[in-house]
Amino acid sequence: MSLMFCVWVISGIVLVFHNFPHASKEKRFLHLSVFKPNHITQLTPPSEDWGSEMILEMAGDRAVYRVPSGRRAENVYDAFSLEPMSLFSAEYADSLSSSYVGSQVSRLEKLESLDQWIPWSYYRSLLPFYKCTMTDDACSEVYVSARSGSILQRTTRKERFLAWIGIIPHKLYFYPFINNRTVWKSIVLVLAALGLLVSFSGILMGFIRLPKRSRGGLTPYKKFHYKWHHLTGFFFGFFLFTFLLSGLFSVTGIPDWLVGVNPQQKASIKWELKTSVDASGLVTPMQIAQEIPEKKGVRRIEWIDVLDESQVRVYYEDYQRPDVYVLADGTLEPAEEKTREEIVAKAKQLFPKRAFDAYWQTAYDNYYFQKGMGFQPLPVCRLEFDDPSETILYIDAVTGDEVYRTTRNKRARRWLYRALHTFNFPFLKEYEWLRSTLIITVSLGILMISVTGIVLGNKWFWRKLKPKRKK
Repeated sequence: MSLMFCVWVISGIVLVFHNFPHASKEKRFLHLSVFKPNHITQLTPPSEDWGSEMILEMAGDRAVYRVPSGRRAENVYDAFSLEPMSLFSAEYADSLSSSYVGSQVSRLEKLESLDQWIPWSYYRSLLPFYKCTMTDDACSEVYVSARSGSILQRTTRKERFLAWIGIIPHKLYFYPFINNRTVWKSIVLVLAALGLLVSFSGILMGFIRLPKRSRGGLTPYKKFHYKWHHLTGFFFGFFLFTFLLSGLFSVTGIPDWLVGVNPQQKASIKWELKTSVDASGLVTPMQIAQEIPEKKGVRRIEWIDVLDESQVRVYYEDYQRPDVYVLADGTLEPAEEKTREEIVAKAKQLFPKRAFDAYWQTAYDNYYFQKGMGFQPLPVCRLEFDDPSETILYIDAVTGDEVYRTTRNKRARRWLYRALHTFNFPFLKEYEWLRSTLIITVSLGILMISVTGIVLGNKWFWRKLKPKRKK
């Protein structure tokens, strides 16, 4: 287990600075071709049979409608004929990758299965992939979905190296494991459970072995490895235990009984305000091109029905925050920011038998904050429900969407995993350098425990294996 701790600690330090490689959302968005105003007017209106959500953007030099059909799955239609798009060609992937990276493709492979750099099962709906190896100095590899025509992943030689010594050994993101989540979860659970047993017994023995006051000092040991294993274990063993425990919770989740929630009393509270698009409420591309004030620089147009209104969201340079328009009396008008009273009125329609409190929020809190590649808009209306799970919904004041949901269980996970594992405490939010320094300092202490443990374990094994001398 000391060997395993060494791997986790060293990879964890790398993980502080470098996570799993990914293709930047912003760069992928800014790489989309810009629509010309007269181009939009020539497109065929989307079909009302596609549902309440669709996206118009360019795929190379072709305008396409994208209709989501799952977590990552989507149906792609030609924006002129409305015919389903066949698989995108290897020539298309070559051209897209070259313009995205700014170099030529040296090798192109067609993958029929996931691999190390796109291992997650929800990407299967976008198979096959084109893996394009580039000639740039960074030795980039770009993955393009033949089904959607979108760039899914880009890695560089440096990112792949850091991933192999960072997040992959730390979270056991080896493709044969992560591709079979049951196997991966079982391995992590067994290792974490053994680690908890070892660390707890080490903490216990550390206290038992404390010398009496009359002897002085913090440790009775004189030999180097015994002494420093005891001292570092005494000061950093607690952090080893909490790292292991929080890592275990990240895989298993927080059980309901631990937070005092009866699973049989849990209620489903969902902000489901999307309705089906009908012909009368469908805004055509021509109408959009004619009525939006800024017609240049449009990269994406999204149709969605929410809060009983047909919305059109137009994206220019900002991939996170679009200009929002609503259909009113047959014309498009800029959407006004929803008020607390409007959102409360909609909530009462949705949850007539649920008591809740509403708060207007213009700043992040302990549970609603920017994290990873996600975007959390402000202001929001926070709805706190009086249900067994104490559900809280955060509603975007601009679009009316539910942007985040938390329960008592998720809030416990925020402290038992995110806080204990990454030191994501409120008082450290403004001091990222201090948080990183604390993690590295604690990690080095745990590394000392692990290295001395390896040495002592190695000596113990050699003593047991050495043949006994004759008296």
